[in-house]
Amino acid sequence: MFLLTFNNLITPVLIRFVFYVMVAGAVFAGLVLFSQARTIGQFSPVAGGLMTLGAILVPIVLVLLARVAAELTLVVFMIRDELAWQREQRVGAAAAE
Repeated sequence: MFLLTFNNLITPVLIRFVFYVMVAGAVFAGLVLFSQARTIGQFSPVAGGLMTLGAILVPIVLVLLARVAAELTLVVFMIRDELAWQREQRVGAAAAE
């Protein structure tokens, strides 16, 4: 019955779920880059070192980007809630007159 009433939005919950999936993907990407850095480091220590640095920085940047994207999307729903609250206040004030 929850899905048929449309009283609550499920999209913010889905946005949070997608954020957690993106964080897991960023961690996985960092691990893959680190394993590739070890392989490349056997042939070229400089390239391996640079790739290890990238393996540390890439997950941090990806998590920050995922957080910003999720927050910007959730702002739309916060604006919706604020506008709904203002509309209720206006209707309540008009009814009181």
